[in-house]
Amino acid sequence: MSSVRRQRRPIRQRRSGIAVVIVLALLSITLAMSYAMMRTQMSASQIERNMHRAGSARHAALSGLAIGVRKMHASDWQGVNVPLSGTLSDNESYIVTYETGDAKLTAADPDWSEYPYRVTVKATGVAFDPLDTTYKSEYSAEAVVQLVRKKRTANPSHFTSSQAYTTYLWGTQTNSIDMPVAISGSAHIQGTLDLLPSMPTAERPFYGLIDELAIFDRQVDWYNINQIYQNGNGDNATVYSQIASQSPSYWWRFNESSSASTTAAAQAGGKTGTYIGGTLPGVTVNGTNRAAFFDGKTGHLDLGKFELPATGKFTILAWVAPFSGDADNTYARIISKATSVNASDHVFMLGLNNGGSSTPRLRTHMKLGGSAYTHVASGGDVTPGQWSLVAVTYDGSTLRFYKNGSYYSGYSVSGTPGTNSAASVWIGDNPPGSARTRYLSDLQKMNTAGLGDARPLKGSVRLNQSTNAYAGWLTLARMLGLSVNFATFNITTPTEITAAATTYQLYPGGKAYTVPAVSGTVSNRSYAPSMTDNPLGVVRLTGNTTFGSNIKFEGMCITPGDGIDLTISGDNVQLKAPTLPALIHETGTWELPAIYGRDDVFINDAQATIEGAVIASNAFEVQAGADDAKFALTGMLHAQQATIGTRAAWDAYSGDWGNQLSQFIAATGGDADDYFPQWLAEQRGLQPNDNLSIAPPAEARSYYWPDLSQPIYVADPTDEGLAWEYVRRSENGAG
Repeated sequence: MSSVRRQRRPIRQRRSGIAVVIVLALLSITLAMSYAMMRTQMSASQIERNMHRAGSARHAALSGLAIGVRKMHASDWQGVNVPLSGTLSDNESYIVTYETGDAKLTAADPDWSEYPYRVTVKATGVAFDPLDTTYKSEYSAEAVVQLVRKKRTANPSHFTSSQAYTTYLWGTQTNSIDMPVAISGSAHIQGTLDLLPSMPTAERPFYGLIDELAIFDRQVDWYNINQIYQNGNGDNATVYSQIASQSPSYWWRFNESSSASTTAAAQAGGKTGTYIGGTLPGVTVNGTNRAAFFDGKTGHLDLGKFELPATGKFTILAWVAPFSGDADNTYARIISKATSVNASDHVFMLGLNNGGSSTPRLRTHMKLGGSAYTHVASGGDVTPGQWSLVAVTYDGSTLRFYKNGSYYSGYSVSGTPGTNSAASVWIGDNPPGSARTRYLSDLQKMNTAGLGDARPLKGSVRLNQSTNAYAGWLTLARMLGLSVNFATFNITTPTEITAAATTYQLYPGGKAYTVPAVSGTVSNRSYAPSMTDNPLGVVRLTGNTTFGSNIKFEGMCITPGDGIDLTISGDNVQLKAPTLPALIHETGTWELPAIYGRDDVFINDAQATIEGAVIASNAFEVQAGADDAKFALTGMLHAQQATIGTRAAWDAYSGDWGNQLSQFIAATGGDADDYFPQWLAEQRGLQPNDNLSIAPPAEARSYYWPDLSQPIYVADPTDEGLAWEYVRRSENGAG
């Protein structure tokens, strides 16, 4: 048997350490995963702390913003220049800053004028990591708020009341207003008003009271004149019966019951009279008997044209009570038929010699038999302030004077009383009167006839009685047809408001705006408010300043002290007052003054317009000058004194007005429907235009006179401090 050899398999050697590698690998993976998990946990923790810190920073910013805005409502807010900071916790704080304005507003925005009343409040919140203070987060928040205007610093008390007037002249000096000028709106005049001074004020006016003037066609004898005197004029029925018993040809009783009466009834003769100028009918003598007052300047009663009775004899009789007047009342007329003051131009006249003195006597001009006679009574002084019965009689050969029933003197004359169909008969003045009287009275007649209103004053007037005579009142009321409050007014002298400030604030804590300075002669310049630098457009005159040509100024022009005057003398000068934003409860427009002058404001041959209020602590004067000068103030004039000078063409006739009136009468007849102003315009080129004018604005507005040392807007007494409202808010630059 054969044997089989088995082959031996080689023995494989076992590897060593692989398990260790595997174990180590597993350990590495485990460690890596553990580390990763630890890193993840650490990152998550850091992220959580970061998020918490960021939230804390936001909380600090929003809290700071709220605190900062709330602080603006408090009375102790320090203003836009003082930042605010605070701490909320050991790790949270904030800082708040204030900046005037709103960056999103532009000049094209309709709310651009609100820019200076807005404040941008910026708050930055900071939060630190409580575990590591090297880590911090910051957050910003921003709000724009706008001032809620509830209250202004109060206007001066006198300025509040004076705003009821377009023209307010508070001083006691003389205010001279000459033609041509047009002053519309209401006016208060504390001082004397001298209206149209370039024309003669008067001719031969009577100053006092006249009652029961009668003309008879015969010589009334001494007995009956004495009977009329003995019964007096105190009882209406008695004085009527005494005069009626003598059958007068003409008789005016002056018994109108109303001071507003425009006519005087004719008791006999049918010649109704028209009251002109400074007359006041309806003055009570006693009981129901009344008289008429004549102001000694412009007042008279126009009786039309008629002659003395044709009998060749006459008596003129009247009750008169003259007052002590002035030089205008020398040779005062009781009744006169004439064409001038010359004796030869009289048909008949009864008046007073030295009527302005304490011892006037009767005086006459008479045209008899073609000759002119002037006589003065040799006695019988007419005592001012007392009623006297005066009379002159003519029997064909003797002219006799009577006073209080007593005969005083007679003069031998002869001839038939003259006639003149062109001569008017007036009581209280001498026809045709002064040029001033005719001019002013015709202006009102033209106004009534619908021919235009060229009166120098057109609105209601409050006139101070303590500085103005009755003549001033009656000229305005009766001659120009104005509503006049004539009484004694005691007004407070305006307090000088600070105008010397070089900076101003709109509200407490607001930005201080610098006031630019101007002086000398300025031309070809424009000034306007800047919402960022000078929102009210205030300009300060540091010396005497003249505005020449081509000035466009919108703002408030101030002179800081006495001795600094503003003169406007150029062409194309435009001044416009700045508008002041209204308070929340107001609906009207408020303006600052266009000019606040602590001394004088002059307008000298300028072509200028001013829209707004002009305040002149001393004088406002439109100086006499060129005919082509044009000046229009639309707003308000508040001054101590005002002067409106005449123009060169008018001044050329300063010594010739009486002659011009005579030429007018000769050319037109001078009847009631002939107008002296119209004739002067057509024949002499003297237009009663409105080239110089003061008028209220078309839409009513209120004026604010600021004290620049004080903020304009202040906190309402019901609030702790200023009030603000949110415009918008944003965070971290968003929005």
